[in-house]
Amino acid sequence: MAGIVVRDAVTVGASAEAVWRVMSDIDGEPMYWKGTRSVRNVSRDGCTVAREAEMAFGGRCTQVVTLRPRAEVVTEFTGGMILGTRTLAAREGAGGVVLEAAWDVRLAGPAAPLGAAVAGRIRKGTARALLAMKEEAEGGAGG
Repeated sequence: MAGIVVRDAVTVGASAEAVWRVMSDIDGEPMYWKGTRSVRNVSRDGCTVAREAEMAFGGRCTQVVTLRPRAEVVTEFTGGMILGTRTLAAREGAGGVVLEAAWDVRLAGPAAPLGAAVAGRIRKGTARALLAMKEEAEGGAGG
């Protein structure tokens, strides 16, 4: 199966600080990304965190998350059923802060034949996650 590429964005009517606070809460990721059941940090080196994640559709994966303060959070899926990257980026835009999500991943092992179904779940999950982050940033203190 070819890679799965998904892109989506929302405009958030909150400060850049409020958006960054929500998008950089990598320990709270399962609150927004329903495809992620849990995360466990293994190590931290500055703005880089190595972790393990349990995915909702089964299986665990290893990830390296890099925080680029007030700009983006890059999650690299390094092992397990998903390989590739998911990038969350924030930039000033007309009417607020534009919060963008971009996936460029592929499925590995026994999950590979499930590509089309998983791609659909990633699309829906990304739209839901962005809306949940938008609501949190707009409703949270400092928004």
